[in-house]
Formats: sequence, C-alpha cells, structure tokens
Amino acid sequence: MTGKDIQAAAEGLNAAVAIAFPRLEEAYSRFLSQDVLGDMNARLQEQLQRLCFEIPAEVRAAMERVPVEMRRAVRVLGQRGWYIEMDMPVTLPPELADWLENDYPAAVDWLVGYYRGRAPAIIEDVATRFAARRRVLQLAFEAHGRGEYELSVPIFLIQADGLCIQLIGVSLYRERATSKYIEQLPADRLTRALHEPLVGSPISAPYDPPWSGEHLNRHAVLHGAATDYGTEVNSLKAISLLQYVATVVGEAPADQDK
Repeated sequence: MTGKDIQAAAEGLNAAVAIAFPRLEEAYSRFLSQDVLGDMNARLQEQLQRLCFEIPAEVRAAMERVPVEMRRAVRVLGQRGWYIEMDMPVTLPPELADWLENDYPAAVDWLVGYYRGRAPAIIEDVATRFAARRRVLQLAFEAHGRGEYELSVPIFLIQADGLCIQLIGVSLYRERATSKYIEQLPADRLTRALHEPLVGSPISAPYDPPWSGEHLNRHAVLHGAATDYGTEVNSLKAISLLQYVATVVGEAPADQDK
C-alpha cells in the first residue's frame, strides 16, 4: 500500500466518522432523555404484567397459599417454643406444623436434631454479625455444650431481647410494642406472616403458674419463678429464637456494634 493509498483511507475514515458521530451523539442523548426512558419503562411494565397473567392458574394459586400456610406454620411452631430458620425450604415449616399437631414427640425429636446440628453455625453467624455480643454468646454456647442449660437458657433469652431492641427498637417480650411494629411492616402478606410469632408466643407471655418446664417462658426463667427449665430442648429453643430475631425480625450489616 502506497502513501497515497494510506492517506485516501484515512480521509475516508475521517469522513465516515464526521457523518456517524453526530448521529450517535443524538441517539445517545435521546436514550438519556426522560421520554425515551419513560417509554422503555412503560413497555417493560406492560411485558411484566403480561407475564404475570400468563402464569398458570394453579401456580398462582400455590403462590397465594404460601403466606397463609406460612402464617399458620410459624404460629404453630412459636406456640410450642420453636422458630423457623430462613435457610429452611419454604415447604418445611408447614410440614413441621402438621407434624407438631399430629405427632408432637416425633416432631420435637426432629427439631432437636435439626437445631443441635445447626447450633454452632447459628451462634457463629450471630456473633460475627454482632461482634459486641460474641463473648457473651460464646460463653453461653460453651455452657450449652457442657450441658449446663440452667446457664445457657437465660443468656440466650436475654441476648435475643437485646438484639431485637438493637434491630427494631422494641423489646422482644413486650407484645404491645411488637404488635405496633408489625402494623408498620410492608403490606405484603408473607412479611407479616413471618413476623407472626412476635405476638402470642408462650416464651413472651406473662408468667402464669403452675409452671411447666416443657414450655419455655422468659418471665418464669428470668424472674426466678422456674427452676426446671434447664434442658437441652429449652436451650435449643432459645437458640432458635436468637437466630429468628437475627435473620427474620431484622437484617443488619456485619460488625455494626463496632
């Protein structure tokens, strides 16, 4: 290729750029304009609405049942002192609720095994996210590991309350305050359903003798009315409550205590 050829090619490229660039600049400006973006947004919403209508009726019905079934599940579990974990499959809590109502001993055995296996990871996760609580939680879990449940249960209950206050500004065990908190949550039914255990749980209910160690009650434990609460089941229930507060009631960035 001669020098003239290179020069001619360069001149042709410059001419092409001179023609194309204003057009590209105009298109880019139109793309950034509110009218174009608004039109794109309207078309996108229309497509999403069409997609929703195209979902099979049986699928939509199943999706609508989830909040109803979840509300019943978390209520049944909470009434027996157990709390869901967000890592559970969405179908598991309703199955556990049925199990608790139809075969309580077998369901409790399963829950004990589940939270016995999950407890180390739960404590580590909460201690990592809320660093100021690490030493207290570690000491409580060490007591749990030694079978000293008379020591671990009160600490887990206290830490769950403190964590609730830290996350949402109200005490876990004051139902009037938690009821008001639930009322201001987003209106979607699943969010409200997941927070159902904040109200009406035996753990936060006023102490009503005679006390039964089978049903964990914060008032009876922390005010010294109960002396037979020191069981592995109750300690695991308290751990399930702690993780419920940390993962369901409120999300917070790691090390927010620092």
